[in-house]
Amino acid sequence: MPVSENSVYAEALWDHMTLDPVELGFCAGDVIEVKDMLDKDWWWGRLDDREGWFLSAFVVVSLFSPFIQSNHIYVFIYNNNRGPMYK
Repeated sequence: MPVSENSVYAEALWDHMTLDPVELGFCAGDVIEVKDMLDKDWWWGRLDDREGWFLSAFVVVSLFSPFIQSNHIYVFIYNNNRGPMYK
């Protein structure tokens, strides 16, 4: 998975199996690149070569992602009016 400094990653807490083609299925422990967090309940994400909607309650956004490969700590702030911001 290509890593971007401006990307948000979330780790799946539980399996999410789906038959709906617009939902993203995943297994516990998978790391999803979050592309859209505008809705508090349903986020759009990418896992490997697939994209789709998934329940935000099924994941946790971690500051200590295995994909952070520097000495920088990125603080994630969610602003309802402007979407995700980084500091």
